[in-house]
Amino acid sequence: MSAVYRLEGGLGLLLEGHHGKAPKVLQGLRASRAELAQGHCVDGLSFRAVWFRAGVGPDAKRGYVRMKWLLTTVLLISAIVFALGQAVLAVDEVDIGDPASEAGYNLVGWGPIEPANSGGTFGGIDDCRTIYFPPAPPDENWATLDLDFGPAGEKCLDLWHLDGMSGSDDFEVFVNDAYVGGFVDPGAGGETWILSSFDVSGYAGTCTVKLVSTKPPWEQFDPYGQVAFDRVRVGECGPTGVDETTWGSIKALYE
Repeated sequence: MSAVYRLEGGLGLLLEGHHGKAPKVLQGLRASRAELAQGHCVDGLSFRAVWFRAGVGPDAKRGYVRMKWLLTTVLLISAIVFALGQAVLAVDEVDIGDPASEAGYNLVGWGPIEPANSGGTFGGIDDCRTIYFPPAPPDENWATLDLDFGPAGEKCLDLWHLDGMSGSDDFEVFVNDAYVGGFVDPGAGGETWILSSFDVSGYAGTCTVKLVSTKPPWEQFDPYGQVAFDRVRVGECGPTGVDETTWGSIKALYE
């Protein structure tokens, strides 16, 4: 479905794929012939700036001002629609390493806040925690937390974790003691924050997430530990990705 809406002063918009009424700022504006300019897509709604043959008359200046205001408003609405379309809806979320965010989630077995504890780089992040840390014995290589998985239906468990220089950041994921997936460290070296996502559509209500380190301690386990996490979320399944340089661009996938 396509519709051309005229904006006074010689400029208009072509809306494509828009179901239902036009945005309020466009309602009541009349369609007119136009020469189409380059299009832009906004979450199923395409809009194009289109030039009309400018009218001549005493209202030309006033119409130009109206056109500028209307176009600015429409572009602002389009930007908001685009942002909402890209956002991933979260059912529940914890920022690991932030005590205020962690409160009420029953964290058990997590290491101290890093990098403040050991002074390591941890991929340049401000705060995180490991699940296997000194002086923990081999059978204490795990950590848990409780999350609200919401109602039954399609959803994913998203984990932001560090693929560090240890080459030993492998882990497995369990929900209510049932295995749902894992991560195998490729051993590439360096420090890369990764977003891994696991399908947990079969779970609802409050569930316990258990993260288990599956490799023996590396040579610098003391003081740095291994298998660090920064964020855990349950919600709508969205994009995953790897950032090989900075943590900021990975966080931008969801923010």
